[in-house]
Amino acid sequence: MRRFYTLIPMLVALIIPTVAWADDLKVNDTFDADGMTFTVTNISPNEVRVGTGEETKTAINKDTEGSLKIPTSVVGTDGNKYSVTTIGRYAFCECSKITDIDIPNSVISIGMGAFSNCSNLKEIVIPNSVTRIPMWAFYGCKSLTNVTIPNSVKTILDAAFSGCLSLESFIIPESVTDVGENAFSNTKWMLNQPNGVIYKDNVLLGYKGTKPKGSVTIEDGTRLIASCAFFECEKLISVSIPNTVKHIGTSAFELCGLTTLTIPNSITSIGNGAFGSNSDLMTVISFIKEPFPILEFVSDDATLYVPVGTKAKYEATKGWKEFKNIVEMEPYDVLGDNTVAAHFLEPDEEGKIEIPETVEIDGKTYTVTEIAANAFKDNKELTEVTIPGTVTTIGDGAFAGCENLRAIYVFAPEPISLTAAEARSIVTRAAENVPSQFEGIDFDACTLYVPIGSEQKYRDAEGWKLFVNIVGVEDPAGIATVYTEQNGNEPIYNLSGQRLAAPRRGLNIIGGRKVVMK
Repeated sequence: MRRFYTLIPMLVALIIPTVAWADDLKVNDTFDADGMTFTVTNISPNEVRVGTGEETKTAINKDTEGSLKIPTSVVGTDGNKYSVTTIGRYAFCECSKITDIDIPNSVISIGMGAFSNCSNLKEIVIPNSVTRIPMWAFYGCKSLTNVTIPNSVKTILDAAFSGCLSLESFIIPESVTDVGENAFSNTKWMLNQPNGVIYKDNVLLGYKGTKPKGSVTIEDGTRLIASCAFFECEKLISVSIPNTVKHIGTSAFELCGLTTLTIPNSITSIGNGAFGSNSDLMTVISFIKEPFPILEFVSDDATLYVPVGTKAKYEATKGWKEFKNIVEMEPYDVLGDNTVAAHFLEPDEEGKIEIPETVEIDGKTYTVTEIAANAFKDNKELTEVTIPGTVTTIGDGAFAGCENLRAIYVFAPEPISLTAAEARSIVTRAAENVPSQFEGIDFDACTLYVPIGSEQKYRDAEGWKLFVNIVGVEDPAGIATVYTEQNGNEPIYNLSGQRLAAPRRGLNIIGGRKVVMK
């Protein structure tokens, strides 16, 4: 009996197999599992990346063919389970026989050049756990036709998809706040674009062909200007940025020839050196009311104009505080003892500005005699402006680039002298000289309202005569009466200056007066 009990432990040992595990893995240790090489990146929680991170050592054999599935987790040589959270640098670089890759949602980071030169990779779906597509991630994947970029992605870095010659189907989601230089260069989509500035999904990616020079107007609706979009465009002297733009990428306008710059209030981020090394940039107008930190902006000699009441905020904010001269944008510039120039006036909710005859500043009354140079330049919100008869001077570029301006009411019975400038806008008639004050506005769509009896004077005056519709009105500023029925047989016009047989519901010009018909 004693001998029988001695045999039991021996039999158990033979029946139950023995498993011998290696010592516990440490951070940076590597091991192979499921046909791939992994590197430990963290302990508790246990996490690994695919590959070693070395450019010359891929995570799989380069002769691996067909479909590839990256696991959500693997068991290490120590017997412990590890989550796959990262695809390492160059993990699958030049694995040219792979046709498609399944990336799990456990992956939150993709390394630089991870799939570069996978020349037979045809389609890729980036999981919604990834927030950043790094440099050269899919560089040279010449068979790649479709890419799914999720809304989790915020940044697409330099040359991420450059050289993807077959790529034509992709969407840059709203979540993306920065697109790097040449991110989509030499793709089928980019190669099929015409010359000029290139846009995709409301993102300005850059230009194709000859470097832009002179003035560039960025399309309304653009939300992001990519990094290096106009890098080294040394002959680019001005840019019109619409209020839809939220982000300006790194070095977007670095080493350009900008002389003045207006930054709309819609901007929420500006990349490093976005306007760096613009040696001629002396005037920066920022409508941002809550300044955020920026890096490497412009030369110390430039003057920064900021909204009234925000100077202290700018002086305390990184980047902005480097400007030696920060000036709050007062609506009027005092010219002398009794006169001022209208300067920083903002349109109301309907896009209208009514310049008054007089203003009171520090208890003293001043007459408005001028509209300052560039006062409303490139203001895309401005649709209507009223200029009082006290104004005798309109500065250069005062309304230049106000492409949505549709009505100008002028009190002055004698046309104000305007300065001619060679037309550069496709909106204007390029064969004629246009006044610098109105360069870039649409003379066909914008109606000029002048005092009754002065119509012919304006039609003969240089600059003013370019307006197609010049209409005489008794009171260019106000609505005289609200009518419920037609008032006599006086001439009737709509706001485009077209004569009507009968008034229409809404605002009409009847007998030289603004009249609302119910």
